[in-house]
Amino acid sequence: GRLQVCQPRQPCFKLALRFENNRLPKAMVRNGRSGWYYRVLSPGTLRAGDAVQLLERPLPDFPFNELLDFLYTRGLDDDFLERVASTDLLPSNLRRHAQRERKARHGP
Repeated sequence: GRLQVCQPRQPCFKLALRFENNRLPKAMVRNGRSGWYYRVLSPGTLRAGDAVQLLERPLPDFPFNELLDFLYTRGLDDDFLERVASTDLLPSNLRRHAQRERKARHGP
């Protein structure tokens, strides 16, 4: 099978409940350990202990930590928001989020 990392994961309240620590989700984000979601490019089976190999890096201009900053701090410049909004390989929800952020800053 082939997988592609497609977006950062947003830790939710379930982690805080499980570990009885309300600060855990924010700490995970702050430390860059929130995880990510995969897009399935071709199905297959992956078991614990199987080797995983990086085949390509289709978006080298989007370091994972910058996407995390985009989701959580909104301290990014207009150029970055435009790049997110116009990059088809990123999920549509991230592209819409970037478009909304740009509109909020500059109007319609």
